[in-house]
Amino acid sequence: MRRRLVVAGIGLVALLGVAAGLCELVLDCNVRGGRGQDLFRGLAGSGEGETVLPPGFTQDVLAGGLELPTSLALLPDRRVLVGEKAGTVRVVEDGRLRAEPFLDISDRVATFGYRGLLAIEADPNFARNGLLYVLYVSEEAGADEESPRTVRLSRFGSDGERADALDEEVVLGGDGRGSCNDLRGGSDCIPCDGDHCGGDVRFAPDGTLMVTTGDGWNGSSGFNANTLRAQRLDTLAGKLLRVTRDGKGVPSNPFWTGDARDNRSKVWAYGLRNPFRFDLEPDGDVAWIGDVGWNRWEEVNVSSRGANFGWPCYEGPERTPEYEEHETCRALHARGRSAVRFPRLAYERGSVTGGVFYTGDAFPPAYRNAYVFGDWSRSWLRVLPEGARESRGQFATRTAGPVELAVAADGALLYVAANAGELRRIVHEGGQEGGDQAAMRR
Repeated sequence: MRRRLVVAGIGLVALLGVAAGLCELVLDCNVRGGRGQDLFRGLAGSGEGETVLPPGFTQDVLAGGLELPTSLALLPDRRVLVGEKAGTVRVVEDGRLRAEPFLDISDRVATFGYRGLLAIEADPNFARNGLLYVLYVSEEAGADEESPRTVRLSRFGSDGERADALDEEVVLGGDGRGSCNDLRGGSDCIPCDGDHCGGDVRFAPDGTLMVTTGDGWNGSSGFNANTLRAQRLDTLAGKLLRVTRDGKGVPSNPFWTGDARDNRSKVWAYGLRNPFRFDLEPDGDVAWIGDVGWNRWEEVNVSSRGANFGWPCYEGPERTPEYEEHETCRALHARGRSAVRFPRLAYERGSVTGGVFYTGDAFPPAYRNAYVFGDWSRSWLRVLPEGARESRGQFATRTAGPVELAVAADGALLYVAANAGELRRIVHEGGQEGGDQAAMRR
Protein backbone atom coordinates (compact mmCIF):
# COMPACT_ATOMS: atom_id res chain seq x y z
CA MET A 1 0.00 0.00 0.00
CA ARG A 2 1.46 3.35 -1.01
CA ARG A 3 1.24 6.17 1.47
CA ARG A 4 1.76 9.86 0.84
CA LEU A 5 3.17 11.35 3.99
CA VAL A 6 3.62 15.04 4.69
CA VAL A 7 4.53 15.54 8.36
CA ALA A 8 5.16 18.96 9.90
CA GLY A 9 8.06 19.82 12.16
CA ILE A 10 11.62 20.29 10.88
CA GLY A 11 14.36 19.63 13.46
CA LEU A 12 18.11 19.43 13.68
CA VAL A 13 19.54 15.96 14.17
CA ALA A 14 22.00 14.93 16.88
CA LEU A 15 24.05 11.91 15.90
CA LEU A 16 23.39 8.29 15.06
CA GLY A 17 20.31 6.86 16.66
CA VAL A 18 22.19 3.63 16.18
CA ALA A 19 25.10 4.77 18.31
CA ALA A 20 23.71 5.54 21.75
CA GLY A 21 26.24 3.22 23.27
CA LEU A 22 29.11 5.34 21.91
CA CYS A 23 28.70 8.04 24.51
CA GLU A 24 27.91 5.81 27.45
CA LEU A 25 30.85 3.52 26.76
CA VAL A 26 33.56 5.95 25.78
CA LEU A 27 32.61 9.47 26.79
CA ASP A 28 30.67 8.60 29.98
CA CYS A 29 28.23 11.44 29.56
CA ASN A 30 24.73 9.88 29.72
CA VAL A 31 23.63 12.20 26.94
CA ARG A 32 20.04 13.26 26.45
CA GLY A 33 18.54 15.88 24.20
CA GLY A 34 20.37 19.09 23.53
CA ARG A 35 23.48 17.98 25.39
CA GLY A 36 23.86 15.09 22.97
CA GLN A 37 23.25 17.36 20.01
CA ASP A 38 25.88 19.86 21.16
CA LEU A 39 28.39 17.08 21.87
CA PHE A 40 28.14 15.47 18.46
CA ARG A 41 28.03 18.75 16.57
CA GLY A 42 31.26 19.65 18.34
CA LEU A 43 32.83 16.38 17.27
CA ALA A 44 31.67 16.86 13.71
CA GLY A 45 33.50 20.17 13.54
CA SER A 46 36.80 18.83 14.82
CA GLY A 47 39.66 17.20 12.93
CA GLU A 48 41.85 14.34 14.05
CA GLY A 49 45.00 15.02 12.06
CA GLU A 50 46.25 13.29 8.96
CA THR A 51 45.08 9.70 8.49
CA VAL A 52 47.84 7.11 8.96
CA LEU A 53 47.80 4.29 6.38
CA PRO A 54 50.07 1.33 5.53
CA PRO A 55 52.87 1.83 2.97
CA GLY A 56 51.53 2.02 -0.57
CA PHE A 57 48.08 3.31 0.43
CA THR A 58 46.88 6.89 0.01
CA GLN A 59 43.68 8.75 0.84
CA ASP A 60 41.79 11.65 -0.66
CA VAL A 61 38.54 13.45 0.12
CA LEU A 62 35.75 12.90 -2.39
CA ALA A 63 33.42 15.38 -0.72
CA GLY A 64 33.50 17.68 2.31
CA GLY A 65 30.99 20.01 3.90
CA LEU A 66 28.55 17.24 4.82
CA GLU A 67 26.31 17.90 7.82
CA LEU A 68 26.68 15.00 10.29
CA PRO A 69 26.75 12.23 7.66
CA THR A 70 25.59 8.77 8.77
CA SER A 71 25.52 6.49 5.75
CA LEU A 72 26.20 5.98 2.07
CA ALA A 73 24.88 4.09 -0.95
CA LEU A 74 26.60 3.40 -4.27
CA LEU A 75 24.71 3.96 -7.52
CA PRO A 76 25.42 1.97 -10.70
CA ASP A 77 26.70 5.05 -12.56
CA ARG A 78 29.40 5.55 -9.85
CA ARG A 79 27.62 8.39 -8.09
CA VAL A 80 27.52 8.10 -4.29
CA LEU A 81 24.57 9.01 -2.12
CA VAL A 82 25.34 10.16 1.44
CA GLY A 83 22.67 10.31 4.13
CA GLU A 84 22.76 13.10 6.71
CA LYS A 85 21.25 12.69 10.15
CA ALA A 86 18.66 15.43 9.81
CA GLY A 87 16.97 13.54 6.96
CA THR A 88 18.67 14.72 3.77
CA VAL A 89 20.38 12.51 1.18
CA ARG A 90 23.13 14.21 -0.80
CA VAL A 91 24.75 13.32 -4.15
CA VAL A 92 28.50 13.10 -4.73
CA GLU A 93 29.35 13.02 -8.43
CA ASP A 94 32.82 13.29 -10.01
CA GLY A 95 34.29 14.46 -6.71
CA ARG A 96 31.69 17.21 -6.27
CA LEU A 97 28.90 17.52 -3.71
CA ARG A 98 25.73 18.68 -5.39
CA ALA A 99 24.00 21.60 -3.72
CA GLU A 100 20.51 20.17 -4.30
CA PRO A 101 19.73 17.07 -2.21
CA PHE A 102 18.62 13.85 -3.82
CA LEU A 103 15.99 13.49 -1.08
CA ASP A 104 14.86 15.65 1.84
CA ILE A 105 12.59 14.09 4.46
CA SER A 106 13.71 16.25 7.38
CA ASP A 107 10.05 17.14 8.00
CA ARG A 108 9.35 13.59 9.24
CA VAL A 109 12.62 12.52 10.89
CA ALA A 110 12.81 12.59 14.70
CA THR A 111 16.09 14.17 15.78
CA PHE A 112 16.01 14.30 19.59
CA GLY A 113 19.05 12.75 21.27
CA TYR A 114 20.49 10.03 19.08
CA ARG A 115 17.64 9.76 16.61
CA GLY A 116 17.77 10.60 12.93
CA LEU A 117 18.27 9.11 9.46
CA LEU A 118 19.99 5.77 10.09
CA ALA A 119 20.75 4.10 6.74
CA ILE A 120 20.14 4.24 3.00
CA GLU A 121 20.30 1.51 0.34
CA ALA A 122 19.75 1.70 -3.41
CA ASP A 123 17.64 -0.97 -5.04
CA PRO A 124 19.76 -3.50 -7.00
CA ASN A 125 17.73 -2.44 -10.06
CA PHE A 126 18.15 1.27 -9.39
CA ALA A 127 19.22 2.01 -12.96
CA ARG A 128 15.82 0.78 -14.08
CA ASN A 129 13.46 1.63 -11.20
CA GLY A 130 15.20 4.49 -9.32
CA LEU A 131 14.14 3.15 -5.90
CA LEU A 132 15.92 4.17 -2.69
CA TYR A 133 15.31 2.56 0.71
CA VAL A 134 15.67 4.74 3.81
CA LEU A 135 15.73 3.64 7.46
CA TYR A 136 14.92 6.46 9.88
CA VAL A 137 13.36 7.34 13.23
CA SER A 138 9.90 8.62 12.52
CA GLU A 139 8.55 11.84 13.98
CA GLU A 140 4.94 11.89 15.21
CA ALA A 141 3.43 15.34 14.87
CA GLY A 142 2.51 16.95 18.16
CA ALA A 143 4.34 14.48 20.40
CA ASP A 144 6.81 15.65 23.01
CA GLU A 145 10.32 15.39 21.55
CA GLU A 146 11.54 13.22 24.44
CA SER A 147 8.73 10.65 24.19
CA PRO A 148 9.29 7.25 22.51
CA ARG A 149 9.28 7.06 18.74
CA THR A 150 9.36 4.25 16.19
CA VAL A 151 11.72 3.31 13.39
CA ARG A 152 10.48 3.15 9.82
CA LEU A 153 11.89 1.59 6.66
CA SER A 154 10.49 3.27 3.56
CA ARG A 155 11.24 3.35 -0.13
CA PHE A 156 11.10 6.37 -2.39
CA GLY A 157 10.82 6.50 -6.14
CA SER A 158 13.03 8.77 -8.21
CA ASP A 159 13.87 9.70 -11.78
CA GLY A 160 17.48 8.88 -11.01
CA GLU A 161 18.30 12.53 -10.27
CA ARG A 162 15.91 13.41 -7.45
CA ALA A 163 13.50 11.41 -5.30
CA ASP A 164 9.94 12.47 -4.58
CA ALA A 165 9.72 13.03 -0.81
CA LEU A 166 5.93 13.11 -0.94
CA ASP A 167 5.65 9.67 -2.48
CA GLU A 168 6.71 7.37 0.37
CA GLU A 169 5.97 3.66 0.55
CA VAL A 170 6.36 2.32 4.09
CA VAL A 171 7.92 -1.15 4.10
CA LEU A 172 8.37 -1.72 7.85
CA GLY A 173 7.13 0.28 10.82
CA GLY A 174 3.90 1.37 9.19
CA ASP A 175 1.73 0.24 12.11
CA GLY A 176 3.97 1.73 14.79
CA ARG A 177 2.58 5.02 16.05
CA GLY A 178 4.01 6.68 19.13
CA SER A 179 5.14 4.27 21.81
CA CYS A 180 5.60 0.54 21.33
CA ASN A 181 7.88 0.33 24.36
CA ASP A 182 6.39 -2.69 26.07
CA LEU A 183 7.62 -6.27 25.91
CA ARG A 184 4.97 -7.21 23.36
CA GLY A 185 6.34 -4.68 20.91
CA GLY A 186 3.22 -4.23 18.79
CA SER A 187 2.48 -5.40 15.27
CA ASP A 188 5.08 -4.16 12.73
CA CYS A 189 6.47 -1.82 15.38
CA ILE A 190 10.19 -1.08 15.75
CA PRO A 191 10.63 0.80 19.04
CA CYS A 192 12.92 3.74 19.67
CA ASP A 193 12.41 4.74 23.30
CA GLY A 194 15.30 7.14 22.95
CA ASP A 195 18.47 5.21 22.14
CA HIS A 196 19.55 1.90 20.56
CA CYS A 197 17.33 2.39 17.54
CA GLY A 198 19.30 0.28 15.03
CA GLY A 199 20.20 -0.19 12.24
CA ASP A 200 21.08 -0.95 8.67
CA VAL A 201 19.55 -2.44 5.52
CA ARG A 202 20.98 -4.65 2.75
CA PHE A 203 19.64 -6.70 -0.13
CA ALA A 204 20.39 -10.42 0.02
CA PRO A 205 21.27 -12.26 -3.21
CA ASP A 206 17.74 -13.70 -3.39
CA GLY A 207 16.22 -10.20 -3.44
CA THR A 208 14.95 -10.17 0.13
CA LEU A 209 15.73 -7.27 2.46
CA MET A 210 17.81 -7.81 5.59
CA VAL A 211 17.40 -5.17 8.30
CA THR A 212 19.02 -4.74 11.72
CA THR A 213 17.16 -3.16 14.64
CA GLY A 214 18.25 -2.13 18.12
CA ASP A 215 16.58 -3.05 21.40
CA GLY A 216 15.17 0.49 21.59
CA TRP A 217 16.30 0.90 25.20
CA ASN A 218 16.14 4.36 26.76
CA GLY A 219 18.90 4.33 29.34
CA SER A 220 22.62 3.97 29.90
CA SER A 221 22.99 2.12 33.19
CA GLY A 222 21.24 -0.52 35.26
CA PHE A 223 18.49 -3.01 34.51
CA ASN A 224 15.75 -2.06 32.06
CA ALA A 225 13.01 -4.57 31.25
CA ASN A 226 12.47 -3.25 27.72
CA THR A 227 15.96 -4.42 26.82
CA LEU A 228 14.58 -7.97 27.02
CA ARG A 229 12.66 -7.31 23.80
CA ALA A 230 15.85 -8.46 22.07
CA GLN A 231 15.07 -11.98 23.35
CA ARG A 232 11.34 -11.86 22.48
CA LEU A 233 10.55 -13.25 19.04
CA ASP A 234 7.20 -11.46 18.90
CA THR A 235 8.89 -8.04 18.79
CA LEU A 236 10.99 -6.52 16.01
CA ALA A 237 13.49 -5.00 18.47
CA GLY A 238 17.08 -6.27 18.73
CA LYS A 239 16.80 -8.37 15.59
CA LEU A 240 18.22 -9.20 12.19
CA LEU A 241 15.09 -9.26 10.01
CA ARG A 242 14.61 -10.87 6.62
CA VAL A 243 11.58 -9.64 4.72
CA THR A 244 10.19 -9.21 1.25
CA ARG A 245 10.33 -5.85 -0.50
CA ASP A 246 6.85 -5.26 0.91
CA GLY A 247 7.97 -5.94 4.50
CA LYS A 248 6.39 -9.38 4.82
CA GLY A 249 7.92 -12.42 6.48
CA VAL A 250 9.51 -15.15 4.37
CA PRO A 251 8.43 -18.82 4.65
CA SER A 252 12.06 -20.00 4.87
CA ASN A 253 12.69 -17.82 7.94
CA PRO A 254 13.39 -19.87 11.10
CA PHE A 255 10.36 -18.69 13.11
CA TRP A 256 7.78 -18.66 10.32
CA THR A 257 4.24 -18.97 11.72
CA GLY A 258 2.33 -19.35 8.46
CA ASP A 259 1.30 -15.67 8.55
CA ALA A 260 3.66 -13.29 6.73
CA ARG A 261 2.37 -10.38 8.81
CA ASP A 262 3.49 -11.82 12.15
CA ASN A 263 6.56 -10.25 13.70
CA ARG A 264 8.27 -13.56 14.36
CA SER A 265 7.80 -14.56 10.72
CA LYS A 266 10.18 -11.69 9.85
CA VAL A 267 13.00 -12.67 12.24
CA TRP A 268 16.21 -14.25 10.93
CA ALA A 269 18.34 -13.85 14.09
CA TYR A 270 17.94 -12.09 17.44
CA GLY A 271 19.59 -10.95 20.67
CA LEU A 272 21.22 -7.72 19.37
CA ARG A 273 21.75 -4.57 21.42
CA ASN A 274 22.56 -1.63 19.17
CA PRO A 275 23.61 -2.98 15.76
CA PHE A 276 25.34 -0.48 13.52
CA ARG A 277 26.54 -1.47 10.05
CA PHE A 278 26.47 -4.98 8.63
CA ASP A 279 27.62 -6.56 5.40
CA LEU A 280 26.88 -9.89 3.76
CA GLU A 281 29.60 -12.39 2.97
CA PRO A 282 30.47 -12.35 -0.74
CA ASP A 283 27.84 -14.28 -2.71
CA GLY A 284 25.98 -15.25 0.45
CA ASP A 285 23.37 -14.22 3.00
CA VAL A 286 25.56 -14.51 6.11
CA ALA A 287 25.62 -11.12 7.84
CA TRP A 288 28.58 -9.74 9.78
CA ILE A 289 27.13 -7.22 12.23
CA GLY A 290 28.88 -4.56 14.29
CA ASP A 291 26.96 -4.41 17.59
CA VAL A 292 27.79 -1.53 19.96
CA GLY A 293 28.39 -2.82 23.50
CA TRP A 294 27.37 -1.67 26.94
CA ASN A 295 29.77 -1.86 29.87
CA ARG A 296 32.67 -3.79 28.39
CA TRP A 297 32.53 -5.51 24.99
CA GLU A 298 32.18 -4.39 21.39
CA GLU A 299 31.05 -7.21 19.10
CA VAL A 300 31.26 -8.34 15.50
CA ASN A 301 28.58 -11.01 15.19
CA VAL A 302 28.23 -13.50 12.34
CA SER A 303 24.67 -14.57 11.66
CA SER A 304 23.20 -17.97 11.04
CA ARG A 305 19.60 -18.99 10.57
CA GLY A 306 17.82 -18.62 13.93
CA ALA A 307 20.94 -17.49 15.81
CA ASN A 308 20.60 -15.94 19.27
CA PHE A 309 23.40 -13.42 19.92
CA GLY A 310 22.55 -13.38 23.62
CA TRP A 311 21.89 -9.74 24.53
CA PRO A 312 20.99 -8.72 27.25
CA CYS A 313 21.80 -12.00 28.97
CA TYR A 314 25.31 -11.96 27.53
CA GLU A 315 27.63 -9.17 26.51
CA GLY A 316 30.61 -10.34 24.49
CA PRO A 317 31.66 -13.77 25.84
CA GLU A 318 30.34 -13.10 29.35
CA ARG A 319 27.08 -13.16 31.25
CA THR A 320 25.63 -9.72 31.98
CA PRO A 321 25.44 -9.34 35.79
CA GLU A 322 22.56 -6.82 35.76
CA TYR A 323 20.31 -9.35 33.95
CA GLU A 324 21.57 -12.61 35.35
CA GLU A 325 18.65 -13.07 37.78
CA HIS A 326 15.86 -12.26 35.35
CA GLU A 327 13.84 -15.31 34.40
CA THR A 328 14.51 -14.85 30.69
CA CYS A 329 18.27 -14.91 31.22
CA ARG A 330 18.16 -17.68 33.79
CA ALA A 331 16.36 -19.85 31.25
CA LEU A 332 18.90 -19.00 28.52
CA HIS A 333 21.87 -19.62 30.81
CA ALA A 334 20.40 -22.99 31.81
CA ARG A 335 20.56 -24.09 28.18
CA GLY A 336 24.33 -23.68 28.16
CA ARG A 337 26.65 -21.68 25.97
CA SER A 338 25.71 -23.67 22.87
CA ALA A 339 22.36 -21.84 22.89
CA VAL A 340 24.11 -18.58 21.98
CA ARG A 341 26.07 -17.52 18.90
CA PHE A 342 29.01 -15.72 20.49
CA PRO A 343 30.86 -12.92 18.64
CA ARG A 344 33.38 -13.69 15.94
CA LEU A 345 35.32 -10.73 17.33
CA ALA A 346 35.00 -8.96 20.68
CA TYR A 347 37.15 -6.20 22.07
CA GLU A 348 36.92 -3.95 25.09
CA ARG A 349 35.22 -0.56 25.23
CA GLY A 350 34.90 1.31 21.98
CA SER A 351 32.21 2.08 19.44
CA VAL A 352 32.25 -0.58 16.76
CA THR A 353 30.68 0.45 13.47
CA GLY A 354 30.99 -2.80 11.56
CA GLY A 355 32.41 -2.91 8.09
CA VAL A 356 32.51 -4.35 4.60
CA PHE A 357 34.08 -7.24 2.73
CA TYR A 358 36.75 -6.08 0.33
CA THR A 359 35.64 -7.60 -2.99
CA GLY A 360 37.60 -5.28 -5.26
CA ASP A 361 40.79 -6.04 -7.20
CA ALA A 362 42.76 -2.82 -6.65
CA PHE A 363 44.35 -3.81 -3.33
CA PRO A 364 47.08 -6.43 -2.87
CA PRO A 365 45.89 -10.09 -2.95
CA ALA A 366 46.00 -10.50 0.84
CA TYR A 367 43.00 -8.14 1.07
CA ARG A 368 40.73 -10.13 -1.24
CA ASN A 369 37.49 -10.93 0.63
CA ALA A 370 38.98 -9.56 3.86
CA TYR A 371 36.59 -7.95 6.33
CA VAL A 372 37.47 -4.27 6.87
CA PHE A 373 35.74 -2.75 9.88
CA GLY A 374 35.87 0.43 11.93
CA ASP A 375 35.40 1.95 15.36
CA TRP A 376 33.76 5.36 15.56
CA SER A 377 35.12 6.68 18.85
CA ARG A 378 38.61 5.20 18.39
CA SER A 379 38.73 6.37 14.76
CA TRP A 380 40.48 3.34 13.34
CA LEU A 381 39.97 0.75 10.62
CA ARG A 382 41.13 -2.86 11.00
CA VAL A 383 41.36 -5.81 8.63
CA LEU A 384 40.36 -9.42 9.26
CA PRO A 385 41.83 -11.48 6.39
CA GLU A 386 39.68 -14.17 4.83
CA GLY A 387 39.68 -17.25 7.06
CA ALA A 388 41.55 -15.55 9.93
CA ARG A 389 40.26 -15.57 13.50
CA GLU A 390 41.82 -12.29 14.61
CA SER A 391 42.37 -8.90 13.00
CA ARG A 392 45.94 -7.98 12.09
CA GLY A 393 46.24 -4.71 14.01
CA GLN A 394 45.42 -1.26 12.68
CA PHE A 395 44.91 -0.66 8.98
CA ALA A 396 44.16 3.04 9.32
CA THR A 397 44.13 5.48 12.24
CA ARG A 398 42.94 9.07 12.64
CA THR A 399 39.97 8.39 10.39
CA ALA A 400 37.67 11.02 11.99
CA GLY A 401 34.91 8.67 13.10
CA PRO A 402 34.23 6.10 10.35
CA VAL A 403 30.52 5.22 10.30
CA GLU A 404 30.12 3.34 7.01
CA LEU A 405 32.39 1.72 4.44
CA ALA A 406 31.88 0.55 0.86
CA VAL A 407 33.95 -0.81 -2.02
CA ALA A 408 33.68 1.32 -5.15
CA ALA A 409 33.49 -0.10 -8.67
CA ASP A 410 37.16 0.78 -9.26
CA GLY A 411 38.24 -1.12 -6.13
CA ALA A 412 38.78 1.92 -3.90
CA LEU A 413 37.65 1.72 -0.28
CA LEU A 414 35.19 4.49 0.56
CA TYR A 415 34.20 5.56 4.05
CA VAL A 416 32.11 8.24 5.73
CA ALA A 417 34.18 10.22 8.25
CA ALA A 418 31.36 11.54 10.42
CA ASN A 419 33.45 13.77 12.68
CA ALA A 420 34.92 15.64 9.71
CA GLY A 421 31.76 15.67 7.56
CA GLU A 422 33.60 14.01 4.69
CA LEU A 423 33.34 11.15 2.22
CA ARG A 424 36.85 9.71 1.82
CA ARG A 425 38.55 7.28 -0.54
CA ILE A 426 41.51 4.96 0.13
CA VAL A 427 43.47 3.58 -2.82
CA HIS A 428 46.62 1.48 -3.26
CA GLU A 429 49.23 3.15 -5.41
CA GLY A 430 50.63 -0.11 -6.79
CA GLY A 431 47.32 -1.87 -7.41
CA GLN A 432 47.66 -5.54 -6.55
CA GLU A 433 51.45 -5.48 -6.57
CA GLY A 434 53.44 -5.49 -3.34
CA GLY A 435 52.83 -4.14 0.13
CA ASP A 436 50.26 -6.70 1.22
CA GLN A 437 52.19 -8.57 3.88
CA ALA A 438 53.68 -5.42 5.37
CA ALA A 439 50.24 -3.83 5.57
CA MET A 440 48.72 -6.88 7.21
CA ARG A 441 51.42 -6.97 9.88
CA ARG A 442 50.79 -3.43 11.09
